[in-house]
Amino acid sequence: MSVTIYHNPRCGKSRQTLQLIQAQGIEPEIVEYLKNPPRDRKTLITAMITHPILIERPIVLANGKAAIGRPPEAVLAIL
Repeated sequence: MSVTIYHNPRCGKSRQTLQLIQAQGIEPEIVEYLKNPPRDRKTLITAMITHPILIERPIVLANGKAAIGRPPEAVLAIL
């Protein structure tokens, strides 16, 4: 299974979500979005690239689905 987390290591919820995923025995691909913001969908993405703090985080991608780890347990539904 491929799992990706858009992560901010300075964010407590993001760290908790990463730990929760790892506790499931999964080592996700970690994308630090403040250093490497996503680059695709026009106006919305442009705003997030310009101001990445706007991104609700952490975002976890798995099995063709996405979940926001707020609360961290929300990601369990897609794992």
